[in-house]
Amino acid sequence: MPESVDSADEYLDRLQEIFPNANCRDAPFYISMELDSFNRTLSYSDSITIFCKYNCGCFRGAKQRPKNQGFIVTKDLNSNSITIKDAIQVFYTHKYKAKCDHCYLEGFHQITLNEFIAEFGS
Repeated sequence: MPESVDSADEYLDRLQEIFPNANCRDAPFYISMELDSFNRTLSYSDSITIFCKYNCGCFRGAKQRPKNQGFIVTKDLNSNSITIKDAIQVFYTHKYKAKCDHCYLEGFHQITLNEFIAEFGS
């Protein structure tokens, strides 16, 4: 649990306040990031793509891995940047479900100017 709150329940309550249209308690993935990082800018571009890649050990020896997923995040008309909060909102909007045990969203890793990889852990 991130350090900015005292309990898991308080953290989930805060997430629900931040994402009122999401069901944070029953989402098929968890956010494992500091709440105060949500306003950090990922990009000043009009849109970015966030990829979910399945290169973890969960699929070692598997004949077929799940296909990588990509989500487009667009800048809000009233904003000059795309924030971590905007990126997380896309995961809630698309009801993202992890394809393995790595269901804790820990951050985003920039790979090109407009492309990021969602970093999931367990």
